[in-house]
Amino acid sequence: MLNTTPNKRTPYVLAVIAILIVALNLRPAITSVGPLLTMIRDDLHLSHVQISFMTRCLYFHFHFYLFLPQNFQDRLVLSE
Repeated sequence: MLNTTPNKRTPYVLAVIAILIVALNLRPAITSVGPLLTMIRDDLHLSHVQISFMTRCLYFHFHFYLFLPQNFQDRLVLSE
């Protein structure tokens, strides 16, 4: 007979699988900007400094939102 009771590790494994799926979904959107930079720069009449700032904004947002969930978790956890 099969054991159908969930394991304690099951939610963690599902969370890791969900994170990997989201990461694979975001990767093409991030890496596809590079080949289009000259067209974007020409169409929007941007300088090299402006276009490099535009590409770095994406990474700044990633680093900013990386620590945001931890701050929320620290505020929401009830002290014992």
